[in-house]
Amino acid sequence: MNLIQKEYTDPAEKRKDFWFGVVLWVGLNVLAFPICSFLVSIGLSSVATGLDSSDTSNTLISIAGVALGLLPLLINIGLIVYFAFTRRQVALGMLAAFGAALLLTLCLGILFAVACLGIIGAYNGG
Repeated sequence: MNLIQKEYTDPAEKRKDFWFGVVLWVGLNVLAFPICSFLVSIGLSSVATGLDSSDTSNTLISIAGVALGLLPLLINIGLIVYFAFTRRQVALGMLAAFGAALLLTLCLGILFAVACLGIIGAYNGG
């Protein structure tokens, strides 16, 4: 596989690739992966109901579920690595989208913790 780094000629081309990476990451993680995992869980549950309830079949279905659950992680990492070698700005856009999602999650977690402590304090004090 011949990985050739793209040469950018102007800043507009870099911005376009960066935002393509952001949209690609959001599209994969917010839209495509939950839908796919829902469909996979429906498929695994239909397979599980068709099989006997032995320990072997339940173990195989559990392993398949875990493997399919890790598939989005492998696809994300694989795409970032691939684009890091071919189109660097797309990889940076994907990493920026991941960082923004992580920062948003941390901020919402802190707000949730503060709200819980405030509710507990109001309940105990009142």
